[in-house]
Amino acid sequence: DPARLRALVAEVMVRNRRASCGLRFTRRVARNLRVEPRPGEAALYAEVTRVVRGLYAAGEVFRMALQTLQMEIGSSAAAAAPTLRKIPGCAELAARAAAPEAGAKEDRLLDLLAEHGEKAIVFTRFRATQVRLEGRLAGRGIPTALLHAGLRLGDDGPLSRSISHGR
Repeated sequence: DPARLRALVAEVMVRNRRASCGLRFTRRVARNLRVEPRPGEAALYAEVTRVVRGLYAAGEVFRMALQTLQMEIGSSAAAAAPTLRKIPGCAELAARAAAPEAGAKEDRLLDLLAEHGEKAIVFTRFRATQVRLEGRLAGRGIPTALLHAGLRLGDDGPLSRSISHGR
């Protein structure tokens, strides 16, 4: 009975549109910028890509793991380091990836945030990249609040502090 179902749903569900309730969001400004990697970054990326292709062709590692590694190295060297440590013969690459050298993308982000001067949301797929960026931002005195899938509302983290203090 579709009519009865609609009536029941209408009793418990209220749907408002943004226009009808006066809700205004901040205008979103998304920017894609091409950042050239530094020579060391480019060399590391090329070597990891060579390893990924070789292992993929040999069928020695699960293909999904190799795809993830390729995405990690594209995100940041720090994101790829833990995966590289797990692959036999990649200890030297893992050590290079874990080195605390500043990345060109990180530096460009810091420059953009300094130019912008307002709050910003930075999305990244890998937690290691997020943690790395947090450290770089803290080094410049820029406050951060990390949000990721591992946070729970009751945790004493930035999300719970923001909610409990109404920010």
